[in-house]
Amino acid sequence: FRIIKDLFYGFNNFFGTYNYFLFTDSSKKIKINEKYWDKSVDELNRNLGLDETLVFETPNHKHFKIKFLHNKNIVSLLPVILLTKIVFLLTKFNKVRISGRPIIESINQKFDKIKIDPEGEVKYFLARYWVYKKLLKIYRPKAIFVDTYVGRMALIKAANDLHIKTFEIQHGFVSDVDLIYHSNLKLDKSLYPLKLLCFGALQKKLFNNNRCQIEQENIIPIGKFFVKENDKKFLFIDSINKLKSQYHLLVGFTLQRIFIDKTYDFFNYVLPRMQNVGFILIVKQNSNYHKKFHSLSNENKNFYTHYENYNFDQIIKYLDIHSSVDSTCCLEAPAFEVPNLLIDIDGAATKHMGFLKEMTSTTQIAYNDKMYIKKIENILKIQEKKNFLDDKNLIIEPNYTENIKKLTQNFTT
Repeated sequence: FRIIKDLFYGFNNFFGTYNYFLFTDSSKKIKINEKYWDKSVDELNRNLGLDETLVFETPNHKHFKIKFLHNKNIVSLLPVILLTKIVFLLTKFNKVRISGRPIIESINQKFDKIKIDPEGEVKYFLARYWVYKKLLKIYRPKAIFVDTYVGRMALIKAANDLHIKTFEIQHGFVSDVDLIYHSNLKLDKSLYPLKLLCFGALQKKLFNNNRCQIEQENIIPIGKFFVKENDKKFLFIDSINKLKSQYHLLVGFTLQRIFIDKTYDFFNYVLPRMQNVGFILIVKQNSNYHKKFHSLSNENKNFYTHYENYNFDQIIKYLDIHSSVDSTCCLEAPAFEVPNLLIDIDGAATKHMGFLKEMTSTTQIAYNDKMYIKKIENILKIQEKKNFLDDKNLIIEPNYTENIKKLTQNFTT
């Protein structure tokens, strides 16, 4: 019954008039003092005007009750998805022709778990494009904002073809080797957003190459949504505050699903050897992929895994050091003046976050668990460097709210 309920989520909001569409998913929400905020789009729609914006949300596990949301002009994307599937099934798209078929067949043969159906993929893209173009023609918004262009290319192309402004709000780190933005091929520019609102000047610099699909002048450092520092009621966590006095250092480790097994092995080695350091495991709210770490918590009193109901913004203020492999939180921690000590599992920290070590004073990388133990005592010294504060502002552009206001003034005046 949930899918039926989700299908009609905010359905009455379809019958309004809006100047701006924002596309996101429910995993971006955090709870702040009994209200859920979307980290990607809520600061935008507040400045654009709540009555002027309509949010299309993909349910990631679930939608949250509208009465508990900061922004109530929201609908589920499921009706659009359902209509797309109907169009896909009823329309033949006879003009589809596939080139490079031998390459696709070789991929299918080499990888058992990957089966590419080129005709099906192209036809479904065309169905999505048709549906989104009809939707945009009906509402005629001035601009659309997406939390990521990945999976939304049909929407972006439909908007670009109708001369509707398209913006992407950066939601995660993108390296200069990331193929979703970088390619040696000449690709259709209308598949990409007109402008990218990125975290900071350093991220923009990583896009400065002839393989990037978005022009430099269209990449705008704007910052990132953080919980306001003066929101003391939300930010105060008494139990973590008390941990500060129990340990020489307090470290938060942002867990990533892809590295779970090797992260477990890492902690299994490190925890017994660092009893004077407290470790807090940081996971996404409403997730359960960290359950296997409870056994380590039972065996090691300096390891805390029960803060899953708190988000990164709440925990980071109490930490001396932030650790991870290559989480986007590695960019966020320095914004709170907390240095990074990354663990190089499978070389991922070097590959994706090595630029932080090379280009800023905010980050060090340990290439194995033994090196991690040696480095942890020295990591705080990087905060003493005069350029730490300058570097953190390169990573995350300061004054996010003011930057959003300046951006939206171009639309609302």
